[in-house]
Amino acid sequence: MRHKVKMTSKRQVTFPAAVCESLSVYPGDTLTLQKACIDGKKVWVIEPPSTPQTPAWMGSLRKYAERRQSHGMSEIRAAIARKREAGE
Repeated sequence: MRHKVKMTSKRQVTFPAAVCESLSVYPGDTLTLQKACIDGKKVWVIEPPSTPQTPAWMGSLRKYAERRQSHGMSEIRAAIARKREAGE
């Protein structure tokens, strides 16, 4: 599938949403451009940002965790206020 992009006078391009989704690219990501020769044609290969390797065990205990209280900002502020009132 081919997609065309147009470069602005500031050398900026907007990639189609389908391309960004297939590369898992989001605003602020840095892409790597690699010059290559494929079938005798000069091309540029776009590489998406590498994802950090997360250990397989990360998050494995999540199903055992109980969410007893919210960690929203309003709940945090309320807990701090209660501690201050109690003199702790």
